[in-house]
Amino acid sequence: MARHKATDILLVPTMTLVLLDELKQRSYDLSSLVAVISSGQRSPAAIWPEIRERFGPVELTTGYGMTEVTATTTATR
Repeated sequence: MARHKATDILLVPTMTLVLLDELKQRSYDLSSLVAVISSGQRSPAAIWPEIRERFGPVELTTGYGMTEVTATTTATR
């Protein structure tokens, strides 16, 4: 994300947790990041404040949907 100046990322909660652990150990310039989308499975409640803390002021969206239909059929902000 830092190398390519990503503006948005789509993660499942498992990926988000790994990424948050990495950000606790190392610092990266994520200032280009505008949006974080979390979809694919239920997210632990504690993940949301930590995303805000580690990623900064990003648009945070969670998606829900069956794989058979599409990745996300419902989104919340």
